[in-house]
Amino acid sequence: MMTCRQCAEALSDFLDGTLSTADRELFEKHLSKCPPCVTYMETYRLTIKLTTRLSCGPLPQHVERRLRESVAREIGQQPSG
Repeated sequence: MMTCRQCAEALSDFLDGTLSTADRELFEKHLSKCPPCVTYMETYRLTIKLTTRLSCGPLPQHVERRLRESVAREIGQQPSG
C-alpha cells in the first residue's frame, strides 16, 4: 500500500503519465481510500491550470532583488546581481 507521503512524491509523475503501471495502480488504489490525497491532487491540478494562464513578463527589479536575497539566505550564500 502506498502512503500519503509516497502519493505526494509520485503526484507529478502520475499527472505527467510517467508513473510505471504498477506504481500507477498503487497510486490509484491509495486515492480510492484517501480523500485528503484526492483533494491534494485536485488542488495541484488546479494550481498547474491557473499558473499556465499567467503572463510571463519580467519581474520588477525590487521584487527580483528581494527574491534573490531570500533564496541566498535560505541556501546560505551572498546574493548575486
